Amino acid sequence: MLKEIADLTERTTALLQSVAILRECTARTLDAIVSYGERISAPIVAAVLNHTGTKAEALSAEGLLITDDAFGHANPIVEETRSRASKELDSRLGYGVVPVVTGFIGSTVDGVTTTLGRGGSDYSAAVLAAAT
Repeated sequence: MLKEIADLTERTTALLQSVAILRECTARTLDAIVSYGERISAPIVAAVLNHTGTKAEALSAEGLLITDDAFGHANPIVEETRSRASKELDSRLGYGVVPVVTGFIGSTVDGVTTTLGRGGSDYSAAVLAAAT
């Protein structure tokens, strides 16, 4: 878990340095930056659950929750999300593993990080629950 957090922190720091150098931050870049909290907290929560005896695995919603490219307020593509999420989540649930999925974020079909905007964590939870 520590390596995962260190790698994520390093990538985010590099992104922030790029923004500082360019003095420009697009909506796409902002989505990558603001997703940091969710992406770092899911592994921590999963580790705590595992430590207390609950089998858990952190999963990023990137690659599960597929959206359009309306950065900052992306909209889920329901059929694509259903296909990917059911495959990834159902198998884990079937083995008694609690998936700790990042909220608020998703990705485009091409894998670019997106955010769902205000209320996005609740929205993403509902979309993923409906997909399984």
